[in-house]
Amino acid sequence: MKMKTVRLGVVIALLFGVFFNDVDAQLSGRLPVFNEIPTLDLAVGYSKTTNLVFPYEIKSVDRGSKSLLAQKAKGVENVLLVKAGQVDFAETNLSVITGDGRLYSFRVVYAENPSLLNLSFQPDSVPAFAAWPERVPAKIDGVLVNDDILHADADHAKHAATFLNKRTKENKVAAALHSIYVKDKVMWFSLELQNYSLLDYEPAFIRFFLKDKKKAKRTAQQETELYPVYQEKSLSVAGNKSLTTTIGLPQFTIPADQQLVIQIGEHNNSRLLELTIKGGVILKTRLLRP
Repeated sequence: MKMKTVRLGVVIALLFGVFFNDVDAQLSGRLPVFNEIPTLDLAVGYSKTTNLVFPYEIKSVDRGSKSLLAQKAKGVENVLLVKAGQVDFAETNLSVITGDGRLYSFRVVYAENPSLLNLSFQPDSVPAFAAWPERVPAKIDGVLVNDDILHADADHAKHAATFLNKRTKENKVAAALHSIYVKDKVMWFSLELQNYSLLDYEPAFIRFFLKDKKKAKRTAQQETELYPVYQEKSLSVAGNKSLTTTIGLPQFTIPADQQLVIQIGEHNNSRLLELTIKGGVILKTRLLRP
C-alpha cells in the first residue's frame, strides 16, 4: 500500500511538472523583451543646487517626493536644477523625459555637502551612456516625445498641399489657417501670418482653446486650453511680409456646443487676432503621408 502511494505521488508530481513547464514555455514565448534602463545615484543638498545638463529639451519631470525640489533653469530648456526641500529626507527617485524620447532615472539621497554639483549627459561628455538603449519610446498624453520626428513632421506639414482658407484681419495684420493634417495622433495646423504695416509684427503667444458657442445667462463661459507638443520658439513678421508656421497639438475633436479659437497677439495683447474654427472644419483633417 505504501509503495502504491509513493508511485502515485511521483506520477502526480511529474504531471504537474510537465504542465507548469509547458505553461511557462508558452508564457515566455509571449512575453515582450524589455531593455533595462539604468538608474543613476544622485546626492543632493539643502543649501546647494545640483545642475543636470541634458542633450535635449526637458519635456517632463516627475519627483518621487515633495521633499525633492526640481525646476528648469530660466531661459534654458535643457538644464534641470535640483535640491533638497528639507534636511535628511528619505531616499526617493527622479524621472526626466527629454525631447529625444529618452528617459533618465535617478535614485536620489540626501547629502549635506554633495561632492558632485554639475552633471552633463551630453553623449560626448558621458561615454557610459553609449551603452544605454538608443531611444526609449516615451509618450506624454499619448503623443510620442521626439523632437527630431516632430520637427520633420512640422516641416512636412508646412509644405503640404493647402485646402482651407479660414482668415481674420485686424490692425493691418492677418492670420489664415490653410490646412490641418494628422500623423501619430498629432494634429498639425498650418498658419500664415501677414503683416500689411511697416512695423514688424512679433507675436508673443499663439493660444488654442475650446470655447462655448453661446454664453448662458448667469453662467461663466467655459474655456479649455489646448497645449502644443510642438511650436516654433519665436516668430517675427517683417513689415509688408508674411510667414507660415506649423503648430502641433495632441489629436482632439470639438463638442457640438463649442468651437476652437486660435488667438495670436503681441505683448500686452496689442494687435490681437482671433480665428474661430467650427467642429466641421476639424473633421476635414487629412492624413500627413510620407
